Amino acid sequence: MTAEPVPTGEGGPGATARRRTVRALLGAVGLMVVAQVIGSIATHRGGLVLIQELDRPVDWVVAAVVVLTAAAMVGLRDDGARATVLVAVIGLAFFSIPAYQFTRSDWKPTERHAAPARADRQLVVEEGRDLIDPLWMVYLEQGSGLAERRWHLGRFNGDSDDGALLEAAWDGPDRIWIRTGDGRVQLIELAPDGSPRSRAE
Repeated sequence: MTAEPVPTGEGGPGATARRRTVRALLGAVGLMVVAQVIGSIATHRGGLVLIQELDRPVDWVVAAVVVLTAAAMVGLRDDGARATVLVAVIGLAFFSIPAYQFTRSDWKPTERHAAPARADRQLVVEEGRDLIDPLWMVYLEQGSGLAERRWHLGRFNGDSDDGALLEAAWDGPDRIWIRTGDGRVQLIELAPDGSPRSRAE
């Protein structure tokens, strides 16, 4: 007797394995979306810094494109369709990478000041650049290690002198003041848990 050939069509074990692989890859993309949403919520609500690290939309988009491309390579049986997907992804990368390099801000911390009588509270200023314009981001950090939290207090664009950040400083352990190029001084009061009651504009 001769062994029966193992079916490899749509109903065979090969097709089943492909479907499982595609589902797993699509599930991974779903987890990436969930991670970004959680990180974004934590960033906007002063969540744990550890969770805010999930707020990386560009990184997640790149990872999702790679995983979706892999899913297409596994799931599509037609070589022409596979080639089309691959060419499209390569073309997208060709145009996206230079654009990303040209527009990224390269944020770097330039100032860090502890609150008076509250070493667990830190006022942090980061500087970046939007094409040719200087940018500033001001944060409040509280705690340390896995329990550290961060609140965004304001983003400032130096495309005009009025919008430039001139100074951010403590005015006591529970209040911060921010001075901009238009002469305004904005005061930010902190709640007992360290969260800001307002943000700079």
